[in-house]
Amino acid sequence: MPIPSASAVEVSPSGADRAESSKASAPAPVSKVVQRMGGDAAAACGAAAGVAPFITVIDRSIIKAANGSQPLFEGIVTGFKQMVLAPHRFVLGRDFRLIFGLYAATYLSANWAITLCEWKRVSDEIPKFVSSSVTNLLLCVRKDAIFATIFGTRVSAFPPASYALFFLRDAMTMAASFNAPPHISNFIKKTNPEIGKSTADNIAQMACPVGIQTISTPIHLVALDLFNRPAATAAQRVGFIGSTYFSMVSARMARIAPAFGIGGILNRQIRTHFVDSIGDL
Repeated sequence: MPIPSASAVEVSPSGADRAESSKASAPAPVSKVVQRMGGDAAAACGAAAGVAPFITVIDRSIIKAANGSQPLFEGIVTGFKQMVLAPHRFVLGRDFRLIFGLYAATYLSANWAITLCEWKRVSDEIPKFVSSSVTNLLLCVRKDAIFATIFGTRVSAFPPASYALFFLRDAMTMAASFNAPPHISNFIKKTNPEIGKSTADNIAQMACPVGIQTISTPIHLVALDLFNRPAATAAQRVGFIGSTYFSMVSARMARIAPAFGIGGILNRQIRTHFVDSIGDL
């Protein structure tokens, strides 16, 4: 699954800054808040539509590679062929709809948290993280369980331990995607004054969620292996992780870059357009 001062949604701490600078002003009317929330929804859907095709192909390929039904690279090639040759079938597929809904909801929950916190003149740091994390965790874990059963080789219930590991994996991704980027961006700007704010923000937004995959991928693999091979020993699971680690880390980096890197940048830029058009709250 999956993973929200600055963030994948809003790298600059604009919510907190505007809240601090406008305490003395009267809150905006509800009608303006509704307009901003509509812009937030458009930004979330636009960003999700831009990244969902790539994430769908990679997620499906990882699941099939983990259960041994199809090699990773072959699955990726097959998925992109379907995307190009039969786009209508691809977009109408359950896997694509699940991915689109997951990321649209994740971006939207963070966007709305930022907007409402700006309106109420409070910091968006914690509400943004909590809202996006809860949304992504619940939906991403459920999505991965559905993917494992749709593309899996076993017909059985998804084990609770796998759900727990997916929750842990996605909590790490959310922290790296929504809360770490502003701090990394500030560090980049302080240590490299020649780098502009926008560039530092984008570097941080790409690097943080991608980098955390080196740690979270083994958690993901164990969760899948518990479902695919419930009777495997600990040594067998370690061997499975060791034999697939580099290819799976590469694949998960490739799927997380669009999800919270490119998608986060798209969401932020579209949302900024609406903020500039509608105005501060």
